[in-house]
Amino acid sequence: ATLFLYQAVMGAGYRRDRIEAFLNPSSDPRGSGYQVIQSLIAVGTGGVGGVGLMEGRQKLFYLPYPYSDFIYAVIGEELGLLGAGAVVLAFVFFMWRGMRAAWRAPDAFGTYLAAGLTLAIVLQAFINLSVVLGLLPAKGIPLPFISAGGSSLVLTLVAVGLVLNVSQHADWAMAGTILIAAGGTGGHLFPGIAVADELRARDPGTRVVFV
Repeated sequence: ATLFLYQAVMGAGYRRDRIEAFLNPSSDPRGSGYQVIQSLIAVGTGGVGGVGLMEGRQKLFYLPYPYSDFIYAVIGEELGLLGAGAVVLAFVFFMWRGMRAAWRAPDAFGTYLAAGLTLAIVLQAFINLSVVLGLLPAKGIPLPFISAGGSSLVLTLVAVGLVLNVSQHADWAMAGTILIAAGGTGGHLFPGIAVADELRARDPGTRVVFV
Protein backbone atom coordinates (compact mmCIF):
# COMPACT_ATOMS: atom_id res chain seq x y z
CA ALA A 1 0.00 0.00 0.00
CA THR A 2 2.85 2.38 0.83
CA LEU A 3 4.55 1.68 -2.50
CA PHE A 4 1.29 2.25 -4.38
CA LEU A 5 0.73 5.57 -2.57
CA TYR A 6 4.28 6.68 -3.30
CA GLN A 7 3.86 5.84 -6.98
CA ALA A 8 0.50 7.64 -7.15
CA VAL A 9 1.92 10.81 -5.61
CA MET A 10 5.35 10.92 -7.22
CA GLY A 11 4.19 9.60 -10.59
CA ALA A 12 2.50 12.87 -11.54
CA GLY A 13 4.57 16.02 -11.82
CA TYR A 14 2.03 18.42 -10.33
CA ARG A 15 1.50 16.15 -7.30
CA ARG A 16 5.22 15.86 -6.75
CA ASP A 17 5.61 19.64 -6.98
CA ARG A 18 2.91 20.16 -4.35
CA ILE A 19 4.53 17.71 -1.93
CA GLU A 20 7.97 19.25 -2.44
CA ALA A 21 6.55 22.76 -1.99
CA PHE A 22 4.85 21.63 1.20
CA LEU A 23 8.01 20.14 2.64
CA ASN A 24 10.31 22.98 1.56
CA PRO A 25 8.54 26.02 0.04
CA SER A 26 11.74 28.07 -0.13
CA SER A 27 13.28 25.59 -2.58
CA ASP A 28 11.17 27.12 -5.37
CA PRO A 29 9.94 30.51 -4.11
CA ARG A 30 8.78 31.68 -7.53
CA GLY A 31 7.23 28.42 -8.61
CA SER A 32 5.55 25.67 -6.63
CA GLY A 33 6.33 27.29 -3.26
CA TYR A 34 5.03 30.73 -4.21
CA GLN A 35 1.50 30.28 -2.84
CA VAL A 36 2.56 29.03 0.57
CA ILE A 37 5.27 31.67 1.00
CA GLN A 38 2.94 34.56 0.11
CA SER A 39 0.24 33.12 2.37
CA LEU A 40 2.60 32.91 5.33
CA ILE A 41 3.82 36.45 4.66
CA ALA A 42 0.22 37.69 4.75
CA VAL A 43 -0.57 35.88 7.99
CA GLY A 44 2.67 37.02 9.63
CA THR A 45 2.17 40.62 8.56
CA GLY A 46 -1.15 40.81 10.39
CA GLY A 47 0.34 40.30 13.84
CA VAL A 48 -2.14 40.34 16.72
CA GLY A 49 -4.54 43.09 15.66
CA GLY A 50 -4.04 43.15 11.89
CA VAL A 51 -3.25 46.02 9.55
CA GLY A 52 -6.89 47.07 9.31
CA LEU A 53 -9.93 46.02 7.31
CA MET A 54 -9.42 46.52 3.56
CA GLU A 55 -5.83 47.63 4.21
CA GLY A 56 -4.09 44.37 3.30
CA ARG A 57 -1.44 44.45 0.59
CA GLN A 58 -0.79 40.78 -0.11
CA LYS A 59 -4.09 40.44 -1.95
CA LEU A 60 -2.92 43.06 -4.46
CA PHE A 61 -1.35 40.74 -7.07
CA TYR A 62 0.92 38.96 -4.56
CA LEU A 63 -1.30 36.32 -2.96
CA PRO A 64 -2.88 33.90 -5.46
CA TYR A 65 -6.67 33.45 -5.20
CA PRO A 66 -7.15 35.82 -2.26
CA TYR A 67 -10.93 35.68 -2.72
CA SER A 68 -11.29 31.89 -2.50
CA ASP A 69 -8.60 29.38 -1.56
CA PHE A 70 -6.43 31.81 0.42
CA ILE A 71 -9.02 34.20 1.82
CA TYR A 72 -8.08 33.11 5.34
CA ALA A 73 -4.62 34.59 4.76
CA VAL A 74 -6.29 37.91 3.91
CA ILE A 75 -8.30 37.68 7.14
CA GLY A 76 -5.11 36.99 9.06
CA GLU A 77 -3.39 40.00 7.53
CA GLU A 78 -6.22 42.50 7.90
CA LEU A 79 -7.74 41.33 11.21
CA GLY A 80 -4.67 39.69 12.75
CA LEU A 81 -4.57 36.85 15.23
CA LEU A 82 -7.81 38.02 16.84
CA GLY A 83 -9.81 37.88 13.62
CA ALA A 84 -8.25 34.60 12.46
CA GLY A 85 -8.89 33.07 15.88
CA ALA A 86 -12.51 34.24 15.76
CA VAL A 87 -12.99 32.34 12.49
CA VAL A 88 -11.60 29.17 14.05
CA LEU A 89 -13.83 29.57 17.11
CA ALA A 90 -16.84 30.08 14.84
CA PHE A 91 -16.24 26.76 13.13
CA VAL A 92 -15.66 25.05 16.49
CA PHE A 93 -18.99 26.46 17.70
CA PHE A 94 -20.67 25.28 14.48
CA MET A 95 -19.26 21.79 15.03
CA TRP A 96 -20.52 21.74 18.62
CA ARG A 97 -24.03 22.79 17.61
CA GLY A 98 -24.15 20.32 14.74
CA MET A 99 -22.97 17.39 16.85
CA ARG A 100 -25.40 18.43 19.59
CA ALA A 101 -28.23 18.27 17.07
CA ALA A 102 -27.00 14.87 15.90
CA TRP A 103 -26.81 13.55 19.46
CA ARG A 104 -30.35 14.70 20.25
CA ALA A 105 -31.89 13.62 16.94
CA PRO A 106 -35.11 11.57 17.32
CA ASP A 107 -33.86 8.72 15.09
CA ALA A 108 -30.68 7.17 13.70
CA PHE A 109 -31.14 8.72 10.25
CA GLY A 110 -31.23 12.21 11.73
CA THR A 111 -28.15 11.45 13.81
CA TYR A 112 -26.09 10.26 10.84
CA LEU A 113 -27.35 13.07 8.59
CA ALA A 114 -26.55 15.90 11.02
CA ALA A 115 -23.20 14.42 12.07
CA GLY A 116 -22.11 13.73 8.49
CA LEU A 117 -23.00 17.17 7.14
CA THR A 118 -21.46 18.93 10.12
CA LEU A 119 -18.19 17.03 9.84
CA ALA A 120 -18.07 17.56 6.07
CA ILE A 121 -18.27 21.34 6.48
CA VAL A 122 -15.89 21.53 9.44
CA LEU A 123 -13.29 19.22 7.90
CA GLN A 124 -13.35 21.24 4.69
CA ALA A 125 -12.81 24.40 6.72
CA PHE A 126 -9.88 23.02 8.70
CA ILE A 127 -8.26 21.60 5.55
CA ASN A 128 -8.43 25.08 4.01
CA LEU A 129 -6.98 26.67 7.16
CA SER A 130 -4.19 24.09 7.26
CA VAL A 131 -3.27 24.79 3.62
CA VAL A 132 -3.14 28.54 4.28
CA LEU A 133 -0.87 28.01 7.29
CA GLY A 134 1.39 25.58 5.44
CA LEU A 135 0.31 22.54 7.47
CA LEU A 136 -1.01 20.64 4.43
CA PRO A 137 -0.21 20.66 0.71
CA ALA A 138 -2.32 22.92 -1.50
CA LYS A 139 -5.73 21.38 -2.20
CA GLY A 140 -7.77 24.05 -3.95
CA ILE A 141 -10.60 23.76 -1.39
CA PRO A 142 -12.60 26.92 -0.52
CA LEU A 143 -13.37 28.07 3.01
CA PRO A 144 -17.08 27.40 3.75
CA PHE A 145 -19.32 30.47 4.19
CA ILE A 146 -16.45 32.89 3.46
CA SER A 147 -14.75 32.08 0.13
CA ALA A 148 -16.24 33.47 -3.08
CA GLY A 149 -18.22 30.99 -5.15
CA GLY A 150 -21.95 30.63 -5.62
CA SER A 151 -22.23 26.86 -6.01
CA SER A 152 -20.13 26.15 -2.92
CA LEU A 153 -22.14 28.58 -0.80
CA VAL A 154 -25.48 27.22 -2.01
CA LEU A 155 -24.55 23.61 -1.20
CA THR A 156 -23.17 24.63 2.19
CA LEU A 157 -26.36 26.50 3.06
CA VAL A 158 -28.47 23.52 1.97
CA ALA A 159 -26.43 21.32 4.32
CA VAL A 160 -26.91 23.81 7.16
CA GLY A 161 -30.65 23.86 6.48
CA LEU A 162 -30.81 20.08 6.81
CA VAL A 163 -28.89 20.21 10.10
CA LEU A 164 -31.23 22.91 11.41
CA ASN A 165 -34.22 20.76 10.48
CA VAL A 166 -32.79 17.85 12.46
CA SER A 167 -32.09 20.21 15.36
CA GLN A 168 -35.68 21.50 15.33
CA HIS A 169 -37.12 17.99 15.46
CA ALA A 170 -34.67 17.12 18.22
CA ASP A 171 -35.86 20.09 20.31
CA TRP A 172 -39.47 19.08 19.81
CA ALA A 173 -38.75 15.49 20.80
CA MET A 174 -36.88 16.53 23.95
CA ALA A 175 -39.28 19.29 25.01
CA GLY A 176 -42.49 17.33 24.55
CA THR A 177 -41.62 14.18 26.52
CA ILE A 178 -41.65 13.76 30.29
CA LEU A 179 -40.68 10.52 32.01
CA ILE A 180 -42.41 9.55 35.26
CA ALA A 181 -41.12 6.67 37.37
CA ALA A 182 -44.20 5.30 39.16
CA GLY A 183 -45.56 1.82 39.62
CA GLY A 184 -46.22 -0.98 42.02
CA THR A 185 -49.01 -0.35 44.52
CA GLY A 186 -51.73 2.24 44.16
CA GLY A 187 -50.01 4.50 46.64
CA HIS A 188 -47.17 4.92 44.16
CA LEU A 189 -49.13 4.79 40.90
CA PHE A 190 -52.01 7.19 41.63
CA PRO A 191 -49.78 10.18 42.52
CA GLY A 192 -47.91 9.65 39.27
CA ILE A 193 -51.18 9.63 37.32
CA ALA A 194 -52.26 12.82 39.08
CA VAL A 195 -48.99 14.52 38.13
CA ALA A 196 -49.39 13.36 34.52
CA ASP A 197 -52.94 14.74 34.35
CA GLU A 198 -51.78 18.08 35.71
CA LEU A 199 -48.96 18.29 33.15
CA ARG A 200 -51.33 17.50 30.29
CA ALA A 201 -53.77 20.11 31.57
CA ARG A 202 -51.07 22.78 31.55
CA ASP A 203 -49.68 21.76 28.15
CA PRO A 204 -51.86 19.47 25.98
CA GLY A 205 -48.91 18.76 23.69
CA THR A 206 -46.86 17.14 26.46
CA ARG A 207 -46.20 13.41 26.08
CA VAL A 208 -45.95 11.60 29.42
CA VAL A 209 -44.20 8.21 29.57
CA PHE A 210 -44.36 5.94 32.62
CA VAL A 211 -41.25 3.85 33.30
